Amino acid sequence: MRKVLLLTCVLALTFSSNSLFAQNGDYKSNIYAGAGFSLAGALFDALGAGGTGEVTTNSLPAIQLNYDYALTPRVSAGLAFSYQDFGFDVNDYQYLDQDFNLVTEDFSADLQRTNIALRVLFHYGNSEKLDMYSGVRVGMTNWVSKINSSDPNNDFFGADLSGWSFAPQLIGFGMRYYVTDNIGLSLETALGAPHFLSIGANYRL
Repeated sequence: MRKVLLLTCVLALTFSSNSLFAQNGDYKSNIYAGAGFSLAGALFDALGAGGTGEVTTNSLPAIQLNYDYALTPRVSAGLAFSYQDFGFDVNDYQYLDQDFNLVTEDFSADLQRTNIALRVLFHYGNSEKLDMYSGVRVGMTNWVSKINSSDPNNDFFGADLSGWSFAPQLIGFGMRYYVTDNIGLSLETALGAPHFLSIGANYRL
């Protein structure tokens, strides 16, 4: 029991002393650029086409840009931007035209997702080289769908996905490790759109 209490006291003192060296101490601003990975690509790949045809997909990780400003030594607030593009190629898609002729074609479809949000981060257990945090991200996501098909009734995505929607996100854990005084490497895990994992680099000033 004494060992447990001693270990708890040591950890508490370590975290409380190290927290003075966070982004929020000597540095007020933090700029981040990186790539985010989401489940959206796998989901749309599994759904497939709305009609007949063989579907192949291609997508890149989401582009992530963040700016955070330290309000206190432990709290920062900022703006976040994300963009991701999903491409679909459909072969041997068939439909009946207005004269009831069976038409077979290959077509492509594209789905774009843009997310703009505000986020609040709570920093803890930091050192001069390490900044750890958790927080929330609240914003809006805009979907834009495009289908290059001669079928006027082509419903590849199952519904019209275009438009804005509310997109909350819980940032479970984030970590920035600084290889120089200003440049760091970042990793962030989250629950909710637009990513579940984001990795990249950041610059503090």
